[in-house]
Amino acid sequence: LHDMRSIQLLRHKIIHHPPHNKLHLSSVPNYVTKHNNNSNNNNNSSSSRRRRRKKVHACERYVEEPLLCEFVWKQEQMSSNDNTNKEDDADADHTNVNANADANDDDDGTSNENKNESYEEYLARYCLLYVRTFFNQHLDDSWFRSLYSPLERHREALKEKKRSIKEAKDLLESTSKSNFVNSIRLSHGTTEVPSGHLLTSVKNNTLVMILDVPPHVTDAQLLYAIGEHCQSVGVLDVFSTEPSLDKNLYRTAWAHFETSSGKDKMLDQLNKATNSGSEVSKKMLELPVDCTDTYGRYEVDVDGRGGGSPDDKPKVRRVTVWVCRSPSPQTVTVLSAAVSSATRIPQDKQASLELAQKHDEQKDIPPEIRLSQILDKLNSDDEQLHLDTAIAYLRRVHLISFYNGCHKTKAKMASVMNNTSPAGTIHVRLKDADDILKKAAKEDESLYQDLDPDIDIIDNDNNNNNNNFSSEQQQQQNNAKDMLVMRLDENIQVARQQQHLSAPSLEEQSITQDISKLEQDCQKTWIEQHAVVDTDGKARCSFHFCRKLFRDKVFLQKHLMKKHPEFLRAEVAKCHDAYMMKSWDAEERRTVPPLLVDCGSKFGLVPAPVTGASRPMITDPEPALWKQRQRQTLQPPTRREHNNTANSNIHNNNEPPTPTPTTNNNNINSHFVDIDDMKDEKVRLSFEGITTIPVEPPKKKRKKKKLL
Repeated sequence: LHDMRSIQLLRHKIIHHPPHNKLHLSSVPNYVTKHNNNSNNNNNSSSSRRRRRKKVHACERYVEEPLLCEFVWKQEQMSSNDNTNKEDDADADHTNVNANADANDDDDGTSNENKNESYEEYLARYCLLYVRTFFNQHLDDSWFRSLYSPLERHREALKEKKRSIKEAKDLLESTSKSNFVNSIRLSHGTTEVPSGHLLTSVKNNTLVMILDVPPHVTDAQLLYAIGEHCQSVGVLDVFSTEPSLDKNLYRTAWAHFETSSGKDKMLDQLNKATNSGSEVSKKMLELPVDCTDTYGRYEVDVDGRGGGSPDDKPKVRRVTVWVCRSPSPQTVTVLSAAVSSATRIPQDKQASLELAQKHDEQKDIPPEIRLSQILDKLNSDDEQLHLDTAIAYLRRVHLISFYNGCHKTKAKMASVMNNTSPAGTIHVRLKDADDILKKAAKEDESLYQDLDPDIDIIDNDNNNNNNNFSSEQQQQQNNAKDMLVMRLDENIQVARQQQHLSAPSLEEQSITQDISKLEQDCQKTWIEQHAVVDTDGKARCSFHFCRKLFRDKVFLQKHLMKKHPEFLRAEVAKCHDAYMMKSWDAEERRTVPPLLVDCGSKFGLVPAPVTGASRPMITDPEPALWKQRQRQTLQPPTRREHNNTANSNIHNNNEPPTPTPTTNNNNINSHFVDIDDMKDEKVRLSFEGITTIPVEPPKKKRKKKKLL
């Protein structure tokens, strides 16, 4: 586990979003602080490379210097040893040897420790500090707690169950509408969105998409910022996706309103506020969000009992996110002809009914709103209608895509809306799929019938064998399936065999109960510490900025829970720290950005993922890159590459281009003569038949014309 005392001190200080806890490599003993001229040049080149990069990598928020590969690390070690030896020699010339004997012994001990330190230890310590820095910085973020806190995961599951029940009720009520059958059909064969398969919030147009949300901005802060622009009808909830490692841990969020008119009023108010009261509408609106403190604290509780000076208020910190006015489009894909065939409807119907029943039991959906009750209310024997209804039920209630995986994942509604989950895509069947398959089968048969019928087969035994082989081959072709059909059948079989995917284990249930008990005890202790009871039974609020007096302790408790809940939330959050650390340490692949590894001037900064539970490590990418470079140099260059290198030699070195190699390693087309190929030929000059040396004849003198 990490150092609990440091985390507790950070929480008691109540520093609202401190600066990034960057990993200072000067604290690492084996990192070199003294460099010679070569090392300085290398550092300057690496820093210049970082300055030239326009986009800052996500890992640079937690480290100041990139990780060194083994080759660069050894060079730094050698240069540092040379510098220390020169400094020791210079000091020895100007000082007494006997007086500095003890100091030299100490220096030798520290240098030996640095020499004995291996690259593996440097790598392990760097990765461990990087992982711990990431954990400490995102400890209070809402998305981080929902991933690694057992109690928060349990609360997210309860919220998801509530949403599923609401979707099932809405689907059951929509069966009584006249257009239900047309809205649920998937066989129209176009990319038109079937409204019966849309989520209730999407169908009612009550969602607003929020883009570029930083990782330190919580969903509660977004909810409060949007609520400031709402009048009568407020926002119900805000949910967001997991942070993207490719986008500096930024994420996308959605605000859920009660009605579509309330959403439009909020957008109009936000448009007027951002555009200084003008009626100009924009596609993207700016929303300022106050992210001074994660829990919304604007005062300071120094001693944990309400004490503090009013001058210790934190500085206000704000960020700007983008609100999209237009709704996000729904992705629709047309299936292949083999998957859309009518022959698959009975077996797909049976598989979808089994999956819906199994997930209903796992999520504990009430029996009166399950899929069986919806199908009974339809009062129809159409198997295709039953299949389409089951597919819509799986997508809307359980966030499962039947034609795109058919297995239960840890998908949230935000990932479905962001189209990062398989359930984010709606699949429709291809129109006239059976006719297309029959036409394709006839075309395949015509290919064999168009062969030359005049071919004589002499041996009758061979003829019989060929007929038997052709009949077996035709049977295999008939039994062969489309690749998409094979994958769909495999996924359905795997989904049927999987049991209790979303059910928490007994250990996790016990941990959840322990955390809830700790929260209750923490709440009682917090109320006692912030209540001052007089001798006459009256109670006073102990916060230095409040100091209100109440008749008894019961009224004070209501006051603390209503007026100062942000301090209680911050105190209760400490109960999750130890369990979050255990979950974080047991994670094999953590949600951390890949590290940048300095592989020298030839390869630059290369990203490498950090993996490992007990000992987080990375794989040095420099040897693999060097081997790849060597393989490329051993391969014969192409003519274009050779001409480019030749021209570059002319411009740089003023040397003639080297001739193109004519050797052929593969011995292919050895008699081919390339007329453009440059060759070196020797020319011999013979002077045997020449008796006299030719002399240039004298030039004739021209007479100058006299001027008249």
